[in-house]
Amino acid sequence: MLQKNPSVVPREEEAGKFLVFNQDNCTPMVMNNTSYAIWQLCDGTRDPKTITKDLEKQYDCAAANLSHEEVERIVSEHLGLLLYARLLVDVEAGVPAQATS
Repeated sequence: MLQKNPSVVPREEEAGKFLVFNQDNCTPMVMNNTSYAIWQLCDGTRDPKTITKDLEKQYDCAAANLSHEEVERIVSEHLGLLLYARLLVDVEAGVPAQATS
Protein backbone atom coordinates (compact mmCIF):
# COMPACT_ATOMS: atom_id res chain seq x y z
CA MET A 1 0.00 0.00 0.00
CA LEU A 2 1.14 3.49 -0.76
CA GLN A 3 0.68 6.67 1.21
CA LYS A 4 1.78 10.26 0.90
CA ASN A 5 5.35 10.82 1.98
CA PRO A 6 5.02 12.71 5.30
CA SER A 7 8.06 14.81 4.33
CA VAL A 8 6.11 16.35 1.46
CA VAL A 9 4.48 19.70 2.09
CA PRO A 10 1.62 20.68 -0.29
CA ARG A 11 0.49 24.16 -1.17
CA GLU A 12 -2.05 25.33 -3.74
CA GLU A 13 -0.34 27.80 -6.04
CA GLU A 14 -3.31 28.73 -8.18
CA ALA A 15 -6.55 27.10 -9.26
CA GLY A 16 -5.72 23.68 -10.65
CA LYS A 17 -2.01 23.69 -9.80
CA PHE A 18 -0.41 22.49 -6.59
CA LEU A 19 3.17 22.93 -5.50
CA VAL A 20 4.57 20.19 -3.29
CA PHE A 21 7.99 20.28 -1.70
CA ASN A 22 9.80 17.10 -0.73
CA GLN A 23 11.84 17.98 2.35
CA ASP A 24 13.81 14.71 2.09
CA ASN A 25 15.56 15.72 -1.11
CA CYS A 26 14.69 19.45 -1.33
CA THR A 27 12.75 18.90 -4.54
CA PRO A 28 9.71 20.95 -5.57
CA MET A 29 7.11 19.60 -7.96
CA VAL A 30 4.03 21.16 -9.52
CA MET A 31 1.00 18.88 -9.80
CA ASN A 32 -2.19 19.34 -11.77
CA ASN A 33 -5.62 18.48 -10.35
CA THR A 34 -5.41 14.86 -11.53
CA SER A 35 -2.01 14.14 -9.96
CA TYR A 36 -3.00 15.91 -6.77
CA ALA A 37 -6.31 14.01 -6.49
CA ILE A 38 -4.52 10.68 -6.97
CA TRP A 39 -1.80 11.66 -4.48
CA GLN A 40 -4.47 12.64 -1.93
CA LEU A 41 -6.09 9.19 -2.27
CA CYS A 42 -2.80 7.49 -1.35
CA ASP A 43 -3.59 7.15 2.35
CA GLY A 44 -2.01 3.77 3.07
CA THR A 45 -5.33 1.88 2.86
CA ARG A 46 -6.03 1.95 -0.89
CA ASP A 47 -4.43 -0.08 -3.65
CA PRO A 48 -4.35 1.19 -7.27
CA LYS A 49 -7.67 -0.53 -8.08
CA THR A 50 -9.42 1.15 -5.16
CA ILE A 51 -7.84 4.50 -6.06
CA THR A 52 -9.19 4.06 -9.60
CA LYS A 53 -12.72 3.30 -8.36
CA ASP A 54 -12.68 6.21 -5.91
CA LEU A 55 -11.41 8.59 -8.58
CA GLU A 56 -14.15 7.45 -10.96
CA LYS A 57 -16.78 8.26 -8.33
CA GLN A 58 -15.19 11.55 -7.29
CA TYR A 59 -15.01 12.92 -10.82
CA ASP A 60 -17.97 11.11 -12.43
CA CYS A 61 -15.73 9.74 -15.17
CA ALA A 62 -18.64 7.99 -16.88
CA ALA A 63 -20.26 11.37 -17.54
CA ALA A 64 -16.96 12.51 -19.08
CA ASN A 65 -17.01 9.43 -21.35
CA LEU A 66 -13.88 7.96 -19.79
CA SER A 67 -13.85 4.18 -19.71
CA HIS A 68 -12.70 2.25 -16.67
CA GLU A 69 -9.62 1.16 -18.65
CA GLU A 70 -8.74 4.77 -19.46
CA VAL A 71 -9.02 5.77 -15.81
CA GLU A 72 -6.86 2.77 -14.82
CA ARG A 73 -4.21 3.87 -17.31
CA ILE A 74 -4.30 7.46 -16.02
CA VAL A 75 -3.98 6.32 -12.40
CA SER A 76 -1.12 3.97 -13.27
CA GLU A 77 0.79 6.68 -15.14
CA HIS A 78 0.34 9.22 -12.36
CA LEU A 79 1.30 6.73 -9.63
CA GLY A 80 4.46 5.99 -11.61
CA LEU A 81 5.33 9.69 -11.72
CA LEU A 82 4.58 10.13 -8.02
CA LEU A 83 6.75 7.12 -7.18
CA TYR A 84 9.59 8.42 -9.33
CA ALA A 85 9.40 11.79 -7.56
CA ARG A 86 9.43 10.00 -4.17
CA LEU A 87 6.19 11.65 -3.12
CA LEU A 88 4.82 8.30 -1.90
CA VAL A 89 5.89 5.96 0.92
CA ASP A 90 5.52 2.18 0.90
CA VAL A 91 3.51 1.56 4.09
CA GLU A 92 4.83 -1.98 4.60
CA ALA A 93 8.48 -0.97 4.21
CA GLY A 94 8.14 2.47 5.83
CA VAL A 95 10.42 4.04 3.25
CA PRO A 96 9.92 6.02 0.07
CA ALA A 97 8.64 3.67 -2.60
CA GLN A 98 10.79 2.96 -5.63
CA ALA A 99 9.37 3.23 -9.11
CA THR A 100 9.34 -0.03 -11.00
CA SER A 101 10.19 -0.11 -14.68
